[in-house]
Amino acid sequence: MPRRALLPLAALLAGVVLLASACALPELAAPSPDQPAPPSTRAPRVAHRKPGPTWATGDPVRVVMNDRFRYRPDAIMVRAGRRVTFSVTNAGKLPHEFTLGDRATQLDHERQMRLMPASGGHAHSHSHSHSGSLTVPPGETRRLSWTFEEPGLVLYGCHVLGHWPAGMKGTIVVLAPDRPPPLLAFSSLPG
Repeated sequence: MPRRALLPLAALLAGVVLLASACALPELAAPSPDQPAPPSTRAPRVAHRKPGPTWATGDPVRVVMNDRFRYRPDAIMVRAGRRVTFSVTNAGKLPHEFTLGDRATQLDHERQMRLMPASGGHAHSHSHSHSGSLTVPPGETRRLSWTFEEPGLVLYGCHVLGHWPAGMKGTIVVLAPDRPPPLLAFSSLPG
């Protein structure tokens, strides 16, 4: 038989073999009427979506810090003129801060922390809630109250050496009392 005649025959034979092997697979074969279909071995797919921002209401806003240098939640919305109490928990084994302020305040505090002696670590303590900053020891919860006077952005962050650059920051969007909430992605906010 010439070689050209063998190619279509080989392709046909390969197709028959693939079809026969596919029909032999139990997951792909149709179940018989008296036999139930085999259970699926795959876990159902769950859509993972990032939770939306937390709205500050009359209750304290719970914020959890961890040693992966993250806050939960990392986005909060509040109306201007509202006084908010934050209940800040350090779920990690390292000390962490919760410092409120605009970008300039955050960068200034970060600069101050870098200038502190390396041997002392985090040598100062934020214990007064009117200062807008708390240091929370591992396993503890502290409270801080803050009035958001003007619409705009307020950031919160940790300035223990290396934590801010590692991404330990969050954003608070302060909305005018009569303005509807914006439709925006919080991951694109400056911080």
